[in-house]
Amino acid sequence: MTDSEWCPASWYAIYPVALLPPLERDSFHYTEAERSNKCMQRGMPLWERLSRQVVHRQPRDCCYYHGVDWHKVTDEACRIAREIPLAAQLPPWLPEDNSDEAEEAYDRAWKPHDDVQDRAAACDMPEREREAVDELLSPATAIWLVHAESSSLGYQNGRHRAHALMSSGVRWVPVIRNHCCHETQDCSPRYCYVHGAPLPAVHIEGCDLPSPT
Repeated sequence: MTDSEWCPASWYAIYPVALLPPLERDSFHYTEAERSNKCMQRGMPLWERLSRQVVHRQPRDCCYYHGVDWHKVTDEACRIAREIPLAAQLPPWLPEDNSDEAEEAYDRAWKPHDDVQDRAAACDMPEREREAVDELLSPATAIWLVHAESSSLGYQNGRHRAHALMSSGVRWVPVIRNHCCHETQDCSPRYCYVHGAPLPAVHIEGCDLPSPT
């Protein structure tokens, strides 16, 4: 890999919920379907998200997201994220050809995702929470953080889940990060790794990902 090549690696970082990007009223664009829910309209002011770290809130029935017991879900999701870090990597959708080698490579790429689904399905908790574990770890539905043009960290996906986590007073959650500022360097804050394993160095063959120090 050369300095001019972009590394498409993605990984899980165990992120403190209190430090997730803001969800203030002024940051909302109501054209987004996920923000049409009434419970999302007022955002989550900083003072409220910090107070929820002390006084936890029970699940509500306003929507699917706020009805999940996120304390149980995030405990299990963090454990699985540490054990199967490669599941954060988006696999190829189709093999490049019909050869046996291509089919085997395709199956290998999807195996971490299959393992996550199997472990989520085996969790000893209600069906809604088991599904939430899988969704929180799937690249299609996880909380995915990227740096915007202003260099502030924002959401590529997962705003409503983040709102529910803040409201519940959850402490830590696995989020997906990738190289969005530097081609070969991890720009995740160091506190992402306080309760997480080092950044895996085997996401992409030939891509050398430095572990945070």
